[in-house]
Parts: sequence; C-alpha cells; structure tokens
Amino acid sequence: MKGVVPQPVLRSSLDDMVEKSNGNPFAEDSDDDEDEKKSSKKKSASNKSSDEWAGSIRVKSGRNANNTLYFVDHTKLANNGNGLLPEDKNQLYSNLEKSKQEHAVLVQKHKHISANTSQLLSEPKNEALESELHELTNKMEVVDKSLEEARAHAASELCDVLS
Repeated sequence: MKGVVPQPVLRSSLDDMVEKSNGNPFAEDSDDDEDEKKSSKKKSASNKSSDEWAGSIRVKSGRNANNTLYFVDHTKLANNGNGLLPEDKNQLYSNLEKSKQEHAVLVQKHKHISANTSQLLSEPKNEALESELHELTNKMEVVDKSLEEARAHAASELCDVLS
C-alpha cells in the first residue's frame, strides 16, 4: 500500500482507526503510570462504541514518526482472530457445495438447450417448408392426372380386348 496511498494520508487514516484510550500495550509497568492506567481504563470503559471493529487496531510508537508500528489486536476479532466460527464455516462449505450443484445443473440445461437450438437451426424454416409443400402438391396433381389418363387408357384397351 505504500506505493498506492500517500504516507500522510495512510498515517492519518491509521491514527483515526486507533482508539486513543487504549494506551500503549508495550509500556513498562511503573508506579508513575498507575494513575494514567486507571484513568485510561475508566475512559475506555465509558467510551465503548457500537462499532464491532473499535479497538482492533493498536499502535506502538517508535522513537520517530517513521518507526511507528500499527498492528491488529486479534482478541477483538470474532473467534479471537481464528477465522470463522465452526458453525459459520460449515454453513459456508454447505452453501459452496449447493452452488456447485446448481451450477452443474445449469450447465447441463445449457448444453441441452444448445443441442436443441442447433437441431432446430439445421431444420428448414416454415417458409421453405410451405414452398416445398406447394411444389410437391403441384407435382402430385400432375401425377394424379397422368394416373387418371393411364387408367382411362388401360380401361379402353381392356374393353377392346374383351370385345
């Protein structure tokens, strides 16, 4: 992030995320700091916010501004920073498997629809079928007329043979 976010902006953003009343977790215990610790504990107890991430970032000040260390207090995170709760993880895995099955069903439907589409596209369209039907009907009429003439001709020859 150092190359993306300018250093002053990053530092001010991190400073805004750090609760000022947390105190220094690395400070050595001494008698002089007891009063400060008591007052900071009172302040932190009174300044409880509804934000679930409040106090999750801590800071250790260095000798100068370039040596300041920001870190995450994992005890403030859900499940003490150990990832998801087991119930949530199981739910996530079951939802993942359900979505994989749904995806497989949808892929199978897509293949079936694509096969039907290619079959329908390879068949002639209604206009072509109508014109072909009209041509075949005309040919059939011509053949029927020829058949009637042939039958009439054959019937007259049969009559001639019988007489």
